[in-house]
Amino acid sequence: TYERLDPDWAWPIMNYVLNCLPRWLDENTTGLAPFVTADWTRPVQLVPGRDNKVRIALMGDWGTGPYTLTGMDSKDGPALEIMRALEALPEPPDYLIHLGDTYYSGTGAGRMPEHEERQNLLDVWKQHAAVARPGHCFALNGNHEMYGGLYGYQKVLADGLFSVQRGCSYFALEFGDWIIAGIDSSYFDTSVLYLDGSLGEASDPQYDFLRKIKALGKKVILLSHHNAISTDGASASPRLWNDVTGIIFPDYWYWGHWHLGVAFSEHAYSGPMKTRCVGHGAIPFANPPGMLACAGNIAWYAHTAPAAPGAFQPRAKNGYAVLTLTPSGITEEFYEAGTAAPVYTATSQS
Repeated sequence: TYERLDPDWAWPIMNYVLNCLPRWLDENTTGLAPFVTADWTRPVQLVPGRDNKVRIALMGDWGTGPYTLTGMDSKDGPALEIMRALEALPEPPDYLIHLGDTYYSGTGAGRMPEHEERQNLLDVWKQHAAVARPGHCFALNGNHEMYGGLYGYQKVLADGLFSVQRGCSYFALEFGDWIIAGIDSSYFDTSVLYLDGSLGEASDPQYDFLRKIKALGKKVILLSHHNAISTDGASASPRLWNDVTGIIFPDYWYWGHWHLGVAFSEHAYSGPMKTRCVGHGAIPFANPPGMLACAGNIAWYAHTAPAAPGAFQPRAKNGYAVLTLTPSGITEEFYEAGTAAPVYTATSQS
């Protein structure tokens, strides 16, 4: 399941074909659901937990639902193992944010396999109500949600868990000196299978959204599904980097899309911007040996082999990140599934 020879990877291709058909054939199954906009001039005010801090869990490419992954510690798969790990943290997160990709196609009703977005994202989060609370959950649109035409994704956003996201695939959150801007890098992307990421043409709505974020004059944490720079940290993404940095240069940029966990260093293409990939939520992935060749651009990457008997040794542990915000500072912690202590930590105070 979810590995390279899984025949169910054919579902995204089949659903992609339905996206290319005109929507008037069936407004619930063909084409794409309309893009939803909202006025984010006044961002959502995040409510701090203990010690006047806001703790935010980030997970990307996590929407697999339960499944058996040979050689891992959890018998029902890394997605559920990560939810249990979040509940077990000494300071559980105040907010959950999924950086996109619910598998195989983020479908709703009428697309096959039906109801993936609900079963693999919403239903699992609702089973962990201690950390997934109404009004404290957010989810970005990934290329796999696009394969379902966004019908399943938008239906899930209508649930009370996502009540403050306003049905949008982009959003703005605020706490102290911080603005967290989540963007939809998938909907307007014209690359094959939505694989590259883009904000679309200059007239599309998220450019104005970023201008409004910049005008607030605060430190910006940008969230997207697609990557800002290349996996080796040496170059920019084909288009998304220019779309964003042509308007705003965020202080932090987190994304998923790659099935990797990476913290890039200041020597990477992004320079002083802190760039991170948190795309190792639940899809099987291996210790990427190529990272050793670009160590100067990388401060940390996920590579720990599972310790379970019979583990496939090149495989690496899935994981997630927790951001702890004070009104002016941030602590980043990357965790691996099945571990109680972070494997990478970085702190910045202004």
